[in-house]
Amino acid sequence: MITILDNLRGTFRQLRWKLTLSYTAVTVGALLVVVLALGFFLFSWILVPHNVLTPEILTRAFRESASPAWNHVLTESPVDTDLVSLMLEDREPQITYFDFLRLGDMQLTVRTLGQVDLLIVDADGMLLGISNPGFVPEEAIGRPIDVSLLPGLEDPLQAALAGETDANRLFVTIEPNEEFFLVVPFLDESASVERVLGAGIVYVEALPTENDIPTNTLMLAGKSLLILLLAAGLVGAIFGAVTANGMVKRLKRVSNASEAWSRGDFSEFIDDLTGDEISHLAQRLNSMAEQLQNLLKRRQAMAISEERNRLARDLHDSAKQQALAASFQLGTAITLFERDPEAARKHLIEADTLIDSVRKELTDLILELRPPAM
Repeated sequence: MITILDNLRGTFRQLRWKLTLSYTAVTVGALLVVVLALGFFLFSWILVPHNVLTPEILTRAFRESASPAWNHVLTESPVDTDLVSLMLEDREPQITYFDFLRLGDMQLTVRTLGQVDLLIVDADGMLLGISNPGFVPEEAIGRPIDVSLLPGLEDPLQAALAGETDANRLFVTIEPNEEFFLVVPFLDESASVERVLGAGIVYVEALPTENDIPTNTLMLAGKSLLILLLAAGLVGAIFGAVTANGMVKRLKRVSNASEAWSRGDFSEFIDDLTGDEISHLAQRLNSMAEQLQNLLKRRQAMAISEERNRLARDLHDSAKQQALAASFQLGTAITLFERDPEAARKHLIEADTLIDSVRKELTDLILELRPPAM
């Protein structure tokens, strides 16, 4: 197990993997910033601003969107409660929507849903239908509505059933910009005398407002993180592998050249003309190698010259003097050869000794100059 971990550590210490991981981190960070910015912009556009959460705007919006349909149902006698239940089936009403992107025949739309409960009562305060059986049991349908369901419901309900249209009297705030309800009267305006057909109680438990922008943005980023990691991991791995492979090859050429220089071979140069920092480094190293090669040549020339001078001195001091002495001995022997052969013989022996000494001296010099066997 330790060996495997050591191998993994060694692998990820390599430049190739360091670059790959750095590209992956940069890609993840960039995509995350894009998602956060896009999410903040999108939620700022689509979520409900606080300035529309006023009694007047909400009451008017509900009356304009829902009153015509409910007026038609409530004019029936008796009221069809099955039809009322059918109209209340949508338990997640759409609050806002935004056409985000269109690609040919495909339209991408973003919409927000709120947690809203709707109760319909007739003119006598009888409960005709509910949108959320979890809030009010279905057994309560057909009975007088329990005004204790919501705090402060009695006064706005009585006002609505009396035909009141003042939004401030029909709106009750439980928690600002979060939880509230309004009671909207349904009026039969087609009759000569305006009469109340019933009322709708709109109880808003939660709305996607501007307060939810940070939470929704972070939630979007959190849900997108896995996708970002997978996408960035793939893109970063491919891009990092391609980029790192080229860089590793270039650095390998530098390593091979430096290894040759360490062996004393300065004839190898780094071929890199890309023009970046590594290329500049390679050119400076090539210049250094060329200077070292010239320096070695000059040192070799100086060493050869010094060796020649030393040999000349050695030959002059020893071999040349001995050869000259041998020449004198031979000259003397020739002169005495006719007159005193015995004396001439001694001079010849001395000359032979000197010549043998010169031969040994030259042999030693030759052995010294001979390169050592590999």
